Amino acid sequence: MITNPAQTDNKHTPRGNCWPDLPPQRQIERLRQQTHQLMAQKRLSEAESHCLHLLALDPFNAEAHEILGHIYYTSQNLEAAVQRWETSFFLRPEHKKAPALLLEAWHKLGEACHARDQYDTAVGWFTRVVTLNSNNAAAFGNLGVSLKNTGRLEPALAAFQRALEMTPQDPLIHWNYSRALLLAGDLSTGFRHYEWRTHFKHLGVYEDWMLTGPRWQGEPFPGKRLLIYNDQGLGDILQMLRYLPLVKERGGTVIFAAGQKLLRLLSGFPGIDELIPHTRQHSVAANADLTTLEMSLPHLFSTTLDTIPGNVPYLRPNPQLVRQWHARLPATTNRKIGLVWSGNTRKSFSLADYAPLSEVSGITCFSLQIGEAAEQAQSPPPGLPLIDLTCHIRDLADTAALIANLDLVITIDTSVAHLAAALGKPTWILVTKAPCWRWLLERNDSPWYPTVRLFRQDQADDWSKPVCRIAASL
Repeated sequence: MITNPAQTDNKHTPRGNCWPDLPPQRQIERLRQQTHQLMAQKRLSEAESHCLHLLALDPFNAEAHEILGHIYYTSQNLEAAVQRWETSFFLRPEHKKAPALLLEAWHKLGEACHARDQYDTAVGWFTRVVTLNSNNAAAFGNLGVSLKNTGRLEPALAAFQRALEMTPQDPLIHWNYSRALLLAGDLSTGFRHYEWRTHFKHLGVYEDWMLTGPRWQGEPFPGKRLLIYNDQGLGDILQMLRYLPLVKERGGTVIFAAGQKLLRLLSGFPGIDELIPHTRQHSVAANADLTTLEMSLPHLFSTTLDTIPGNVPYLRPNPQLVRQWHARLPATTNRKIGLVWSGNTRKSFSLADYAPLSEVSGITCFSLQIGEAAEQAQSPPPGLPLIDLTCHIRDLADTAALIANLDLVITIDTSVAHLAAALGKPTWILVTKAPCWRWLLERNDSPWYPTVRLFRQDQADDWSKPVCRIAASL
């Protein structure tokens, strides 16, 4: 039970009129002193009660608001902390400590909103930070990312440039700046800054051992062995395979390290002389003279929107596998459409979101979905004809052979989108409101793949409109 702080120990939170015989100002001073004692003892709940009682006596007490900000910040109640600190700051603008705490809270709120894809709100928080502290490089960097994800590329690029003026060696800011440049279509500058990713190990799957030997810089290399690794995701691997024949034109032996899922698919790929598993042990055994990363190839070839290698299709499925998969498909005169609905969390939705396709006649759908979300194929939306043969898929060679037997692939932005597009198959891709750099802004086509058509979200987390547009287009 809460007792009167006028008791001897003075350690408990106040209740009612604590010291009725004292003038209000003396009561306020006692509450203030006891609040500081409680804060020093980390008795935050009691300190909160003291502060609230103090504010009941003196609503404009800036110090009480500031202390409540501390308490709420410690308990991760950022919104409440900011409200209190803002009140304290504006009641006492000359106070130096509260603005610093306020800036930190604003920054953390921006990060929290960005993590929840609330980019416009995040922009507001980061803008507050840089308005009061124009030398906060991290805030300018985060502001740039949030602005980019709202499609405001010009101010985003300006924010990144300001951040780099202050911290020119920060690899994370270079990385985020690169993706904004690429999204804006400035591939040459974007891929140059993209090279900073190797200085920050959390930006993909890069490991130091991938570039232990001399690094290839794009020069001719006759008589030498060049080992190429991939340091990003599966979709990136498939997208950048187009450069390998160009690499081969410049030299001797091209060795490509690929994950297990890709080995059969890339067997006999033009431009690859030796295909090895993507492991450190196999890489050492390859005895290469030079190394590079596959995602560095666009930079090494000075790629612009006008010089993207356009030799699509550059992937071709194994003819024998294509025949095997043809035998598995039911005979039908309907258009055969492959569907994918799940990848990483932000790009995914459920099979049920494809329900508008059930209103389209003359189609038969085939699941291309792998992973946990594949179970949804057992209960498709009513009226949607969906055949699931994925139990026969061993790797991407099988997926490619199945796609070769279809008329169209409809997918979220995932590796299957790149696989189908690299095969030259008509591919309709559902793109998030904040798209990956490779899909640029506003376009419904792609300079990377001539057979791709993009269906973009109008609002974040709302897939209904692009799916309805797909149904209407079918």
